[in-house]
Amino acid sequence: MSLLRQSVFLLLLFTQPVWAEVFIVASETSPVLERLAAALKVHTPTEVTVSLFTGGIPGNADDHYFLVGEDVIRAWPEGTAAVAVLTSRSAIEANRSHLVGAVYLEPPLARQYSLVRYMFGDARTSLIYTQDVLPWAWPELSALEEQGVRLVRYQPGQSLNYALKDALRGSDVLLGISDSGVYNPQSIKNILISAYRQNIPLVGPARAYIRAGAIASTYSSLDDIARRMADMLKPGQFQEFSYNPYFSVAFNEQVARSLNVMLPETEMEVVSELKK
Repeated sequence: MSLLRQSVFLLLLFTQPVWAEVFIVASETSPVLERLAAALKVHTPTEVTVSLFTGGIPGNADDHYFLVGEDVIRAWPEGTAAVAVLTSRSAIEANRSHLVGAVYLEPPLARQYSLVRYMFGDARTSLIYTQDVLPWAWPELSALEEQGVRLVRYQPGQSLNYALKDALRGSDVLLGISDSGVYNPQSIKNILISAYRQNIPLVGPARAYIRAGAIASTYSSLDDIARRMADMLKPGQFQEFSYNPYFSVAFNEQVARSLNVMLPETEMEVVSELKK
């Protein structure tokens, strides 16, 4: 090999871009995290590893860290840039100083209400909330109220049935919110029975409630989350707290038939409309 060719070879060898690694850090591994890592690899050339958090930080300062779960976020050392994923917004807000960015797990209320409007037009809509959602959720709630959604506050010490009765009175749709003080495994059956006795559907508050009996909800799949994570790896995008702009829609066809609600022909049709 001539001296010139050797020089060109060495120049190319040492000027190739070196991609930082990506670590998805959690307190324990799971098939969900492995699928998330596999989905992220489709959208980025970087190496993606699921790592158990034991107090130390894997990799080096040039790597990117996505944290899963409040316990990991709370223990993560400040000063090491990290973004939260697959974690509730309430947990993120409580530990915001440990993060430089986040992809909220929940769907935005504005999108959920857009789904209500798409499915039910100008239907009278009510929403039950507790003080636990304040202060960070209040701007979203206020925006819904300005659009005509009736907000019913579930007071401490008050019976949920009382707030539920108030919310259902004069309403056509109940819009759920990710507020564990209202929607939880102990309360959801009572909420659904009370609503459906009056032929009032529940939209949201998350995909997990579709199987329980909610008629519809938007949500971000693992591929949706991976796409957003890949976006955040681009220059200038890592430090951002936001809802996921990529999402899907789920329906409960059995509930729709019971309530005589006509569902859209395809989920993609709804997603396209909600993105407008």
